[in-house]
Amino acid sequence: MLPIPELLIDQLADRVADKVIARLRPLLEKPAVIPAKPVKPQPDRPLPTFLRLRDIAERVGVSRATIYRWVKEGRFPESVSLGEQSVAWRRVEIEAWEADPSGYVK
Repeated sequence: MLPIPELLIDQLADRVADKVIARLRPLLEKPAVIPAKPVKPQPDRPLPTFLRLRDIAERVGVSRATIYRWVKEGRFPESVSLGEQSVAWRRVEIEAWEADPSGYVK
């Protein structure tokens, strides 16, 4: 096997690097945009009968602790047990509360 001069190796490395950079440059110059997953409307799908705490907190605009405090004070509908460690709220009760929060009576 013949020895390859070091100068030739450096020149080849530079040419390869230039080609790689030329191919990657258009990709590197574009801003990184991560497309959001489109939410498809599903009109034939019924609304859930029960709502989870995170959904209610987001819907009402208060913290989870506030919701539990309101439940304790009787100002918000109580949760229903769905299992040993799972609770949810009835959608119709939440909608009734949303219609008249100050007039809600336990």
